[in-house]
Amino acid sequence: MGAHSIAQYVETEKSLRDAWEQVYLESRVTHGVDPYSGTFATCSGALQVADLMSLGEAEIIADEMFKDGIVPQKLRQLIRPNIAGADGRILRGPQKWGSAYVIPVYTQRKLRTKTGTITVEHDTSGYLGVGELRGLAEARLEVPYGSWISHLSVVEDKVRSRKVVERSVGKRTCTWMLFNERGELENRGVEYATEREAIKAAEQILHKSIESGWAPGSRKIEVRGILRRENRATRVAAELVGRKTKLSYQLNTTTDRSQGGWYFFGLAAS
Repeated sequence: MGAHSIAQYVETEKSLRDAWEQVYLESRVTHGVDPYSGTFATCSGALQVADLMSLGEAEIIADEMFKDGIVPQKLRQLIRPNIAGADGRILRGPQKWGSAYVIPVYTQRKLRTKTGTITVEHDTSGYLGVGELRGLAEARLEVPYGSWISHLSVVEDKVRSRKVVERSVGKRTCTWMLFNERGELENRGVEYATEREAIKAAEQILHKSIESGWAPGSRKIEVRGILRRENRATRVAAELVGRKTKLSYQLNTTTDRSQGGWYFFGLAAS
């Protein structure tokens, strides 16, 4: 059996206890007592995780909690300490069979909206997710408490980068090795620090081979110099210099800040 996220806004002035009983009973009446109904009937209760905010902000918080994200800066003071840390990171998200989470929200009877585009300069690398985009837009617009951004999308994204080349700075070394007339190593695995040492070793090998009678009276050994450079790899990398992203947005502001309902969300067994 699995689980999936669920959410429901209840516009009511009832207490949290009464509002939860309404949601719970409606789920049982509609979907029965099946413990895997995939509704709020599979939750063990309701736990308030934040203080009063707008419905849009509550939806943002729920989204971050479902994916273990980070609470936006301007909302961190409203989240209970046992739910998110001071840096906004989620400490405790909704659990299957556990309590549903709930946030009290403003009434939505009076709402002012504004649409527009902004350009933000930043050094964010990689793909821009919804959370990063929202944070950039909120910082640029200085979104006040009680307002939130929706319908956010990228209009244009320009990245400036520079090439970084790390050249080899290793010491050049030359060692000497011996090869026979067939191009094979004469003395496998042995290297000589100087050409003189290599020639002397070649003379000794030739003398012994003739002396032993296993070689003809005339043989040749080639002394080759092998040039090397320590740490000889040169690395080329790209480095982000700056980024300009043009965003389209809708800014929503609740003008009536009296509590008008409850936003429930959680994981339902299914």
